[in-house]
Amino acid sequence: MGFTVDRTRGSHARLVRVAPTGARQVVTAPMHRELALGTVRAVYRRVARFVPEAVVKAAFFTD
Repeated sequence: MGFTVDRTRGSHARLVRVAPTGARQVVTAPMHRELALGTVRAVYRRVARFVPEAVVKAAFFTD
């Protein structure tokens, strides 16, 4: 998906990628061992704002 870790602070990471238009796209995600289902959904929705949902779905779910 092209995101790289820009920085970490505490238990969160800021992931950044540069869009084809040149805009910076930023997603903050927790780095906990276990994530609540609502947290996973929130990260999924944040990433889906920038990446086609089919690509995000393939990265988050397996058959």
